[in-house]
Amino acid sequence: MHPGSRTVYVDFDDVLCATARGFLDVLRREFGKTIEFEDIVDFDLGRSFALAPAELERFFDAVHEADVLAGFEPVEGAFEALSAWQELGYEIEVVTGRPPDTRKASEAWLAAHEVAYDDLTFVAKYDHAPGGTPLDEIVARDYAWVVEDSFATAERLAIGGHRVHLLDRPWNRLASRADDKIRRCADWNEVRLSVEA
Repeated sequence: MHPGSRTVYVDFDDVLCATARGFLDVLRREFGKTIEFEDIVDFDLGRSFALAPAELERFFDAVHEADVLAGFEPVEGAFEALSAWQELGYEIEVVTGRPPDTRKASEAWLAAHEVAYDDLTFVAKYDHAPGGTPLDEIVARDYAWVVEDSFATAERLAIGGHRVHLLDRPWNRLASRADDKIRRCADWNEVRLSVEA
């Protein structure tokens, strides 16, 4: 936690938006593959979905279509938390590793669900989504706290001195850390209890 900071970092996919569950629908439709959510144990979707590089590229093109992104469901409890934090005077920065050309579709999803937020920041987190703000610049910013689902990103932020709430997901369960900078939370209720205590 950075003393005095009034900005909260909240990841978009699988923190606000149930993206991985939506991905599974696309995987079934486009590739005829059926995988259970609990079986997505590797953040590398090429491995988790057994897709060759060309297939993975086609998959990412498909899931980043505006109509596909619009259909993803919200994560339970997220919107209530953001509204409560805004009411307490915090600014909400929604952070995403999506390609920057999904900005319009991402903003439309946030608007359609009436999400309380102040900024939407695109970050160069992944090879499949170049562009955006370098992750090192994000790590250098001051955040009151962070809510993430990627262990690798959470660890980078924790090393940078941030207090990170890691939403429990199948792809981050094998990771661990031996300090108190990353707190694993089962759901948004646990995030709020931890932050607001």
